[in-house]
Amino acid sequence: MKLFNLKYIVIILALVVIATLLSVNQTFHQQETVYSDLWHSLSGQRDRNPQVVIVSLDEETLNQQPDEPLVFWGPYFASAIERLRQAGAGPIGLDFIFSFNAEAWFQKHELDPTLAMNFEAPIRQQLFQGDVVLAAAIDFNSQGEATLLLPIDSLWRFLPNGLADVGLLNLSEDQDGVVRQFIPQLLENDIDPRFGFATLLASKSGTTQIDAQATERFNIGYLGGPGTIPSISFSRLLDETAFTEQEQALLKNKIIIISAEHAAHQDRHQTPYDRFQLGGETGLMTGPMPKLMNGAEIQANIIETLLSGRSPRQVTLGYQLGFLFILIVAIVLLFFRLSVWKAAIAALIIVLALTVPGYLAFTADSLFPVFLPQLIVAIAFTGIIGLRLTGEERERRHMRKVFGRYIPDTVVDKLMAKGARPDLGEMVDVTIMFSDIRNFTTLSEILGPRKILALLNAYYERSCERIMAHGGIIDKFMGDGIMVIFGSPEKYPDHARRALQAAIEMRDVAQDFQTWVNQHHPDLELPEFDIGIGINTGEALAGNIGFAKRSDFATIGDTTNTAARLEGLTKTLGWKIVASAATIDAAGDIVITDGQDTCKVKGRDQEVDVFEVVDLKTGEPLTTGLSETSS
Repeated sequence: MKLFNLKYIVIILALVVIATLLSVNQTFHQQETVYSDLWHSLSGQRDRNPQVVIVSLDEETLNQQPDEPLVFWGPYFASAIERLRQAGAGPIGLDFIFSFNAEAWFQKHELDPTLAMNFEAPIRQQLFQGDVVLAAAIDFNSQGEATLLLPIDSLWRFLPNGLADVGLLNLSEDQDGVVRQFIPQLLENDIDPRFGFATLLASKSGTTQIDAQATERFNIGYLGGPGTIPSISFSRLLDETAFTEQEQALLKNKIIIISAEHAAHQDRHQTPYDRFQLGGETGLMTGPMPKLMNGAEIQANIIETLLSGRSPRQVTLGYQLGFLFILIVAIVLLFFRLSVWKAAIAALIIVLALTVPGYLAFTADSLFPVFLPQLIVAIAFTGIIGLRLTGEERERRHMRKVFGRYIPDTVVDKLMAKGARPDLGEMVDVTIMFSDIRNFTTLSEILGPRKILALLNAYYERSCERIMAHGGIIDKFMGDGIMVIFGSPEKYPDHARRALQAAIEMRDVAQDFQTWVNQHHPDLELPEFDIGIGINTGEALAGNIGFAKRSDFATIGDTTNTAARLEGLTKTLGWKIVASAATIDAAGDIVITDGQDTCKVKGRDQEVDVFEVVDLKTGEPLTTGLSETSS
């Protein structure tokens, strides 16, 4: 079978077009997030040394100051920032939108605003020293109108760079509500604040530069699920005596995010770790779903992404299409060659195996498509098997109708599986065998119709088994004679050897069959059971001969006619097996002969060189069955 034919090429091109169209379809990109989320959960914690620490304003902190509203916490924030600086911490971000402070509270209640200075002066002093980022946000109403929520101006004006030191907290959610990406710059270049909160903090570390044009989306290189980013309680910074050296070491040279993480806090978001259950740092587990990730921890992961440059990046479209093309060629060849059930198993194995490069690519910070190749495999399998079950199954039924009377269904299936479609009316190189029972007329007269039929069936059962064992196709039974074809419709190069091997075994079967005759007809004086076999090799026209209601497969031509005449010579020459020189030459030097002659045969002007075949040399690597040549 040719490796490629027009049908294969058409199907491959159709699948390539489908793959190309699906590759640029954003709908299927969204489907890939299922695997991306799974890879996140399976990989667990990806970095053991984060560069960000969260200072958590938690329940413990609130319980220490139960009677003080947060609006009066300016001194506490100032004390915490000062303690962080003493510990050698890096830039500090306040994950709060200070839209209200003590000074504004005093004004609202018509009290002397100068009384608020005791609460505001310390925090203003810390902001003025720099390396602090305040938070803002863009809020959208139900009509989609945007409002910029800024910290109160009495605070941001003390920042060295004013609003340029204010970062936007907005997170980018995908269509399914999961935060997988971030945008470094959220507003126009001439608007402040315009950079993301995490982007500003990362830039103040001095190890990364802000791209003023960075308005595209980037994948967040999460270090792990919720709780991966280390944190300490805000209350630890307020207690000088309890602030340990170990905690100071944790904070040294780290970017700090001070954030609310108490029970009433609502800044929690879905991340890739929410789709699948996560077992701590090690992977999947059963049990309750993990908590949503705090906004501050997502900001910390964005910072880690900017500092490390580790961001899962989609492989280029060129690589995707190149991989899909190789996959398509492989599965088309595979699905056409395998049976339906084997193709189904192969398709399932391929679909599962495609997850392996997807996961390995993720560990190297690449997003390799998995869902799309799996979809292509499913489309290819469905389409190809559909074609085979419709078009090829019709052809299979036709072949069985044409050949089924003389070729087993298993042989037809093998021909179909190998792509061998015998053309009815082609010249083929074959070996033809004719066999005839000696003294058949006398046997028939003595035994009568019923007994001679039983004898024929018993003999044919034994002799035909040997013929078929060597790949011979019984073309027809002619009363006491058999016509056998070796080498068509399935082609194999050693058809001459096979025919000679089958003939020798048929001769031995005929000798042994005399025992059967004696056992079943001991009282009758029957002639000795014997056969004659004529064999010839050459080209013949193979075709289906007949008409619509009745037809037979046959090989016609001089090769067939000569084989029939050689069988007739067995009586004249007294040989059991007569083979032409063409058959002897085709079989090679394994043939052991005795007699040799040149004879004139009926219907042929040219004489034929013939040999008496007595045996084959032992130890020769003869194939003994059709299955061996079909493998």
